[in-house]
Amino acid sequence: MKKGQIRTKRIIALASVTFFSLCANVLATIAWFTAQKDGRAENEYFEIEETADAEIDSINLYKFEYSTTDFEIGGNTMTMYDYLTPETGEVKKYAFNYTEQKFGETVEGVFHPVTVMNIYDPVDRIIAQEGFDLFSLNCSVIYEINFSSGSLTNCYMDVTSKLFSKTPGTHEILLSDCVDFDVFYAADLNDSRLANKAYYPTYKEDIADPSKTDTQELTAEEILYYKFSYLSKLIGDGNHINFYGTNPKPQTIELETNKSVSFSNDGKYTFYILANYAPDTLEQYSNEIYENNILALYDFNFITRFNESSGE
Repeated sequence: MKKGQIRTKRIIALASVTFFSLCANVLATIAWFTAQKDGRAENEYFEIEETADAEIDSINLYKFEYSTTDFEIGGNTMTMYDYLTPETGEVKKYAFNYTEQKFGETVEGVFHPVTVMNIYDPVDRIIAQEGFDLFSLNCSVIYEINFSSGSLTNCYMDVTSKLFSKTPGTHEILLSDCVDFDVFYAADLNDSRLANKAYYPTYKEDIADPSKTDTQELTAEEILYYKFSYLSKLIGDGNHINFYGTNPKPQTIELETNKSVSFSNDGKYTFYILANYAPDTLEQYSNEIYENNILALYDFNFITRFNESSGE
C-alpha cells in the first residue's frame, strides 16, 4: 500500500475544507520540503584522514519525531503528522547501521530507516513574519560522532565538509544549497546561556517553571537536542557555516580548524555537528511547493583529521 503524508499545520493555516475532502485531494493540493540520503556507504559520509591513530567508534543521529496517526482511505494507508502539538512528539537517537548504511532502529528483528531531516515549508516564514522561529519547527538534526584512539591524548582536530557529485532532477535541489552547520562539544552543554532552562521550547515551558511540581523532566536525548538547537539559534542568521554563501560554491568548507582536543583516559572523544535549514535560501520555493513536492538531495560528507601538533 502507498504511504502518504498530511501536513496538519498547512491544512489548518491555509485551508478550510472537510477532513474527508482534504484527504481525498491531499496529493494534489499539499506539498512540502524534505531531505533524504541515498544508499552511499558510511565511510563516504563520515571519514577520518589517515594522519593519526584514530577511528570512528559510532555515529548517532538525534532528531525530533512528531507523533503520527495512520488511517485507511480508498485502500491507501495515510499517515498524519501532528505538527500542531509538538508536546506529543519526542526526540529520538538513532544509530548508524553499517549493514543498511542508514540511520534507523531495529524493531523485532526488522530494520526501520529514518529520514535524516524533518520537512520544512517555506511558507511558515511568510505566515509568521517577524514571529518566525526556526527553533520551534524542530527541523534540525544533530550528528554525534564518537572516536577512539589507542595513542592520542592531546591533539588538534580539523573538520571539513566536502561535496560529492549529485545531479538534481525535476523538483529536486541540493541540500548543500540550503543547509547551515554548527559544531558543538560536550562542554557546550554547560554554556551559561542555557541557565534557567532557557533552551526549553515554548511547549515545554511548564516543565521549565520551577513552581510546577507535577511535570515530567526532559529525557537525556531531549536535553542534548534542545540545548544544541538553542545555541544554534543564538548564533543567528548569516553566521552559520555553509556552502551556499560563496559564489561560486566551494567544493570543501571548514567546520573546525586546528581545534585543541583531548581524548579521555579510555581513548574516547566525541563532538557534534548540527545541521538545519537556511530559511533565506528557500523562500524562492514558496510558490512551487504547492504545485510539487521538492526533494533536497544529500550531497556532502564530513571529514575529520587529527594532528599531534598544531597546524599553525
